[in-house]
Amino acid sequence: MTGEEIDLSELDCKIFVDGAPDVSELNVWLADLVGGEITDGSVQADGIEMIVAENDEADERAKTEPRRGFLFFDHLVEVYFAASAAHDRRVLEVSRSLEYLWGRGLPAVAACDYEDELPRGAGVAGSAPWPTAG
Repeated sequence: MTGEEIDLSELDCKIFVDGAPDVSELNVWLADLVGGEITDGSVQADGIEMIVAENDEADERAKTEPRRGFLFFDHLVEVYFAASAAHDRRVLEVSRSLEYLWGRGLPAVAACDYEDELPRGAGVAGSAPWPTAG
């Protein structure tokens, strides 16, 4: 990892995730994915930091609503990049994160300025996993 400062006041992207066992497991998965480490409860790697938290708005029924239900998924991942991170790297890292989570069968949706550049409609397209009413 480099010593480049990451400004945590400049949120780049939010990834809403449903069905992960817990915050610590999600941290482990994401650290492995980005080649980083878990420090002070967040995933840190070269020029990227991910903060995983329980979603205070989580709602078992509301999350099944098509297209907008992601706002009620169980977990939220805040993604921050170093100011020098290129746009292409931002798109790549968020895309890789989504694909990784989908590969585990987890619903995941990214909300960011470049979501139209992400696979499967950033997670709201019909081909992405989505929770069902239980």
